[in-house]
Amino acid sequence: LEVVTSSGGGTLGTSGRALEVTGAEVSAVRRHEGVLEVRVFNPDDEAHRVAFGERSGWIVDLRGTPLAPFDGGFELRGHGIATVRLSGS
Repeated sequence: LEVVTSSGGGTLGTSGRALEVTGAEVSAVRRHEGVLEVRVFNPDDEAHRVAFGERSGWIVDLRGTPLAPFDGGFELRGHGIATVRLSGS
C-alpha cells in the first residue's frame, strides 16, 4: 500500500493505531459521524481478500446502509469497489 500525504495541518493524537489495508487500493479515508470510513477498490480481474488487520466493521452501500459485517476482512470481486465502516476506530 502506497500512501500519499499532504500537509493538511493536522496533528496526530496521543493514542490510536495506524490503518493497515491489504488486498486492495484505498481511494478514500474519512471520519463520518465519528466512525472511520474507508473506500477500497480492486484494480485486478481476479477477486482478492481485502484485510484490515484485526479490525472488524460493516460493508456499507453508498448511502451508508449496512450490508454485511466482516471480521478482519472480506472478498472483493475483480474490479469491485467497497465502502466499509470500521468498528472501534
